[in-house]
Amino acid sequence: MTAQDETALLERGNRLVGWLLANNFRRVDWIPYALGGCGGVESRVGALLHLTAGLCALINRPCTAELIPALVPLEGRRVELAFHADDRRLCGFVAQRRNGVMLAHVIKQNEADPGEALTFGSFRVLQVL
Repeated sequence: MTAQDETALLERGNRLVGWLLANNFRRVDWIPYALGGCGGVESRVGALLHLTAGLCALINRPCTAELIPALVPLEGRRVELAFHADDRRLCGFVAQRRNGVMLAHVIKQNEADPGEALTFGSFRVLQVL
C-alpha cells in the first residue's frame, strides 16, 4: 500500500470515528496519523467498518461518513467537476449511492447510470449548470 493510499484510508477511518461519536458510540478513539507506515491502519479501519455496520443495523440508518459536505446542497443538480489528479472534467448529476451500510456521493449521467464515486479531495466544482 502506498503512503497516499494509507493516508486516504487513515482519513476514512477518522471520518468513521467522527460518525460513530456523533451517533453516541463512545468506545472509539481517533486514529493517530503517526500510525501510518506501521501497518496497523488497515486492521483498525476494518474494525471501525465492522462497528459502523453494527450501529447502522441498530439505529436502522446508513452511515453518512463518506458523504462530502460541499456536495450535499448540490444533490440532484447538474455540475461540472475537475479532477485534481489528471485535470479530467466531468459533467453530471450529483446523487447518493448506497454501498452496504455506507452512503457515498456519485456523479451520474442519467437516472439509469450507477454513477462514478466521488472521494474527498479528488475534485473541485467548476460550475453548477
